[in-house]
Amino acid sequence: METVDIQLLFDDDPRPTFIGDCKAPTPAICHVNKALLDIPQIARSLNSHNALRDWWDPASRVSSRLQSEFRHGRFRWSKFVACERWLIVSIIEQPLQTEKDGSHLQEPAQLSRIILPLESCSETIFDLKIQSPDLQEHIKRIQNVDWGATSLGPIDSWSYELNILVTTMMLETRPSALFLGRDHIIIYNLAYGVVSGSRHPRILGKSIIGAW
Repeated sequence: METVDIQLLFDDDPRPTFIGDCKAPTPAICHVNKALLDIPQIARSLNSHNALRDWWDPASRVSSRLQSEFRHGRFRWSKFVACERWLIVSIIEQPLQTEKDGSHLQEPAQLSRIILPLESCSETIFDLKIQSPDLQEHIKRIQNVDWGATSLGPIDSWSYELNILVTTMMLETRPSALFLGRDHIIIYNLAYGVVSGSRHPRILGKSIIGAW
């Protein structure tokens, strides 16, 4: 037992899992198992999603760090520390895929088992309880845009992946923008609005050509 490789051990675990080193100078993810790599949109968000990072990062000062469980991307996560060093974070509950749910989705086989229609998602920026009044106002601006008149379609038709991408961007403190669809429609976070000057907020939902 003393010679068991912890990475190999969790690579064989069917639960999507990543491992962090609590004794590193800066706590960081040092291994992501195969099951989690099979959900690339979640694997890519481990460091970029601020709320998730604040929860699992031992150096974080937010209150959520004290919780043993956390919800992110419609998954329920759990964490514990092994051998007083290794932080083990796993998805312990993920949504089930039904034939009806998947009938309209065009996703890789490894993703199809965990993607649900948007109406079952409660983890988007449009549903989260936001403390910042400025961010609240920005989200309302986005919701008031006539997205149905663009190639993206109304917000309630957006895919799960697009919602996660937008949510991650809105929680980012650095200026960030997406240019989406065949006509490169602009959607951006609050910090990008600041650097846009007088163009903000009228360029929200506009084509990049017309906006800039």
